[in-house]
Amino acid sequence: MTLVPISPYVVGECGICGRTFGFNARVVVTVQALGHVTPVCKACLELANERRAVHHLPLLKIPPGAYEPDPS
Repeated sequence: MTLVPISPYVVGECGICGRTFGFNARVVVTVQALGHVTPVCKACLELANERRAVHHLPLLKIPPGAYEPDPS
C-alpha cells in the first residue's frame, strides 16, 4: 500500500469578512469567534496591519506560505 499525503491547502470562509479563499491550514492566521476557530484572509490581515500602523501598534505577522499551496 502506498500512502499519499493529504494537502493542507483548503478553501474556506474568512472569519472576519466572510470571503471564500484558499489557504494552508497548517499556518494560516485564525480568530476565535462564538466558540469556533476560523481562518482570516490575507486582505483582512493587510487591512488590520494598515490600521495598526496608523496607531503605532505592532503589525500582525503573515506566515510564509499561508495563502499558497504546500509545495510538498
